[in-house]
Amino acid sequence: MGRTKIELELDHATVEALAELAARCNHCSVVGDGFASHGATFSAATLLAMLAEDAAKVVTEPESWQSANLRQVLASHGYLVNRFEQ
Repeated sequence: MGRTKIELELDHATVEALAELAARCNHCSVVGDGFASHGATFSAATLLAMLAEDAAKVVTEPESWQSANLRQVLASHGYLVNRFEQ
């Protein structure tokens, strides 16, 4: 399976906030003795990649905990993404 690069345009404040969030995640991993699924190597880009992978699981692994949590986030934005007929 290959990889695809997706470019995003985000405002500077969002990028700064993502970098801060990544740093907080890294700190939690270090403080928690490495007990985090992706370790302490997050950047804004790797944080977004992890979230994208979890979002994709709504389709590929609909019974996973990641799917349940992402469906809730999407529902909070008004997107009810349970299976539908095309």
